[in-house]
Amino acid sequence: MTKRLSSNELRAEVQKFPFWYHKIDLGERVITPGYNFDPIWDMIRRTRKHIDYRDKKVLDLASFDGMWAFEAEKLAARLVVATDCYYETFKKFLFCKEVLGSDVIPYYNISPYDM
Repeated sequence: MTKRLSSNELRAEVQKFPFWYHKIDLGERVITPGYNFDPIWDMIRRTRKHIDYRDKKVLDLASFDGMWAFEAEKLAARLVVATDCYYETFKKFLFCKEVLGSDVIPYYNISPYDM
């Protein structure tokens, strides 16, 4: 996927993936259909407002499809690495990474004990 997708094309691509964990804003008014943990995630976001991510290195363990990694990047983290041991989530992560034009480094299919 190298061209910018329309909203309808982007929605169709998102629907090709089963089991989204996170709700990731991909732009074009398209959000992945993750679990409805919004109250918890909003609380975390409110807390994170007090953390300065600029020039920090972030390791997102158990990243799943990458919501927190992409958000850390948007908050100006200098380096973000996302990891998970479940390979199926890697495909969704790569899709989001490409759509978002992200520089987050994926390190999937590995246990944190082996990093």
